[in-house]
Formats: sequence, C-alpha cells, structure tokens
Amino acid sequence: KEYREHLEDLVEKRTADFKRVNEQLKQEVAERKQAEEQSLIFRRFAEASGQGLGIADLNARIIYVNSTLCRLIGEDKPEDSYGKTFVRYYPPAMRKKLQEEILPAVIEKGQWVGELALVTRDGKVTPTIENFFVIRDEEGNQLYFADVVTDITERKMIENELKNYRDHLEELVVKRTEALNKINKELQDEIAEKRKAEDALIKSEEKYRQIYENAIEGIFQASPEGRFINVNPAMA
Repeated sequence: KEYREHLEDLVEKRTADFKRVNEQLKQEVAERKQAEEQSLIFRRFAEASGQGLGIADLNARIIYVNSTLCRLIGEDKPEDSYGKTFVRYYPPAMRKKLQEEILPAVIEKGQWVGELALVTRDGKVTPTIENFFVIRDEEGNQLYFADVVTDITERKMIENELKNYRDHLEELVVKRTEALNKINKELQDEIAEKRKAEDALIKSEEKYRQIYENAIEGIFQASPEGRFINVNPAMA
C-alpha cells in the first residue's frame, strides 16, 4: 500500500512535470510559429517591394537579397550572390570609395544615403539611390549591413531629357537674342540714317530758306486760284 501510494505520488509528480514541459513546448512552438509567420511576412514584403533589399554581414558578404536587387546585380537567382561581397557589384572606380568612405561612415554614423551605380557581370550599369544602414541587436551591437536600393534609371533619363531640352531652349534663346540684337542694330542704324536725313533736310531747308529770303528776285507761291501763299521780301 505504501509502495502503491509512493508510485501514485511519483506518477502525479511526473505527470505534472510532463504537463509543465508540454506547456513549455507549446509556448516554444507558438513562438516559433509566430517567428516563422513574421519571417514569411517579411519575405513577402521584401519580394513585393519595388526596391532592392539586401543584407550582408560586417565583412560585406551577402546573406540575403530580394528578387529586385537580384535583377539589378544580374544574378540568375538570389542564392547565387550569397557569400559574395556586395562591393563586387559596383564599378571599379566606386569600390575604393565604398570601402574607404561609405562603409566606415555607415559604421560610424549608422546610415549613409546617396547615388551609386550597380553593375552586372555583363557590364550593364544601373544608376541607383542607396540607403545603407546598420542592423543592431537589443544591446546596440552591430550585426549586419542593410541596403535599400532604388533604381533611378527612368529619373536619369528624364533628367537628361530635361537637360537636353534646357540646352535646346538656351540655344534658342541665344539665337533669338542674336536675331533681336541684329534687328535692334538694324533699327538703330535705320533711325540714325533717318535722323541724318532729317538733319540734312533741315540744313537744306535752312539753306534754301536763306536763299529764298535774301534773293533779289521776287519769289512767291500761290494757290491754283491765284491767292498768295508765301512771298519773299523782294517780292513783297
């Protein structure tokens, strides 16, 4: 009887232990399920995003890219880029700046935003705006580099078209200004000639007025009806 009671006590304790472990397992399963759901939501969000998203370790080796960034760097599938340094996907002239200026600034300040160009293996260059930042743990320790990449090819095309249009307008303005200056000079020359002619006419009128006034012959002007209009002193 005492042994049976002892066994029942052991079974009750073991059952309580099993229940406690079972509850812990249920909680862990629920937390893992929630984490998986959050991870799935993140992946769906990342894949649906029109922007390139990438994550790399602090040695700049890629551990994740979404399909948009995979296309921009020219890989067949995201996994092909994993383990590679993301620096290789930039033109050689930019790599030094990236390693010596941009990444140290990201580590020091936590973020860097600016224009860069991505290049594929076959040499296709894509202008982008990139937002580099650092992912940290709860204690603030740096864990990963992250990058949000925006393809600005269309914007660059529009900017170039606007620049060409602006240059065209400036050229038209220069030509129109030259034409207006030419017309203005012609007008000024015409006005000067007209003034010169008017001055000559005034001088001529003055000259003939003096001859008219001082002539010893009588000179007059009359209407068709015979009425005097003007007479010089000799005629008077």
